[in-house]
Amino acid sequence: MRDQLEALSELAKIDRGFRQFDAELEELRGRLEELRADVGRIGELLEREKAQLADVERMRGQAVVETEELGERITRSNDRANVARNTRERDAATREVEVLRKEREERKQRAADLEKGVGEVRESITRHEEDFKKLAEALAQEEEHVTKRSGEIEVLRDEITRARADVTKRLRPDVLRKYDGVRARRGVGVAEAHEGMCYGCHVALPPQFYAKLKATGEVMQCPSCLRILIVRSTPAAGAAS
Repeated sequence: MRDQLEALSELAKIDRGFRQFDAELEELRGRLEELRADVGRIGELLEREKAQLADVERMRGQAVVETEELGERITRSNDRANVARNTRERDAATREVEVLRKEREERKQRAADLEKGVGEVRESITRHEEDFKKLAEALAQEEEHVTKRSGEIEVLRDEITRARADVTKRLRPDVLRKYDGVRARRGVGVAEAHEGMCYGCHVALPPQFYAKLKATGEVMQCPSCLRILIVRSTPAAGAAS
């Protein structure tokens, strides 16, 4: 029976390799998705800022046109004041000029404020375009890295898949079924036992049970977590494997 436990130990190491590959791929893909999300957010921000820039430029242009139109109206009102036939007409034209000049100053100030706003939005767009470029470059590099590493992992998985097939041939069908059943439920099918404790679930084993496990080398399962137990003389880090 000890040959079965040795094969199970090898099988557990192989399956741990599969889990490590899966965890690495998940981490790689997670980073990739984060970068894609960042690129997408910056891209959406740029679209909003460009739309904002177009609106501000339109309003600035409108304010400039209104300022020019008010200047023309002031000129016409001044002309009417100069040719007024009486004091009442001249006073009315003068008051109109004052109102128009005030309106023109307000439009000029609005145009100046909008011009400042245009500059600020353009500066922000420039910064975010630079951010977008850097993130896009980082994304391209990460995609290349993930593609390369995924290919490497696929090759390694093929190798350990063949190694696993060789190991499973050494196991009795009932032992393999038991191992695969526990692994399917627990994620790990084998655990180390040391000094009367299962290091898969960290629960103390019954004394008689542990004594039999050490003496016989039979395929025995932890009463608590059901993992197949392999006795070790000293505990190893991460004893569940």
